[in-house]
Amino acid sequence: MTKKDIAEKIGITEQTLHNWKKNKKLLYEIVINYFSNENNLNISKEEKDLLEAFRELSEEEKKLYSYEIKARALRKKLG
Repeated sequence: MTKKDIAEKIGITEQTLHNWKKNKKLLYEIVINYFSNENNLNISKEEKDLLEAFRELSEEEKKLYSYEIKARALRKKLG
């Protein structure tokens, strides 16, 4: 995601983002890191697809599937 994309997404101008870089360094870093981590995760296409599908679930479904995945991983680890 470009800085222009980030600015548009949060409803500011690209110039404002540039000003934050100079005058509000921590705020700038927080915003840039948030969008970098959100969109540039070092994960496969399949993992990204699963994450998108997961986000569409209800909170209860998310909890259920999270517990199931963690239990499977733990069983595998204990093996």
